[in-house]
Amino acid sequence: MNYLVVAKDRIPWGHLNVVDLGSAGYRIIPPDARPLGCVDIAIGDLVEIDGRNVYRSGTVTDKGQNLHPATEDGAYFPCMVVARIPVAVGDSGGAVLVRGIPAGVTSRSFGGSLGFTPLAEGLAQLGLELCTTPDCGLARAAGF
Repeated sequence: MNYLVVAKDRIPWGHLNVVDLGSAGYRIIPPDARPLGCVDIAIGDLVEIDGRNVYRSGTVTDKGQNLHPATEDGAYFPCMVVARIPVAVGDSGGAVLVRGIPAGVTSRSFGGSLGFTPLAEGLAQLGLELCTTPDCGLARAAGF
């Protein structure tokens, strides 16, 4: 598991429900949004990412169980989604939106195409929820 530590003075209070897609602008996560799961994502759905400050979009081309070959690292994923979007080193960890809805995090490359696990299952496994309000129900530290 990876953690991101952000200095208190660098937290974008009032904008925690905003996804920055670089040249494609910002996407505000509406209060009633829920993260997409495997069953919510279909072949042909529009996918958007911004990795290494390069906005790209494409469509879902495949999804299913254990799409990562055992010849590489044998990692098992109950659901992996592949999209026709070129990815490279440095894209990992970037937000993935499907139909404008939070759907995952850039995590794999399949022949140079984007691979990600759906967000709903990942958040549920970690006991987390999608932030859909400007401050995510968190209290700001004094002075921020």
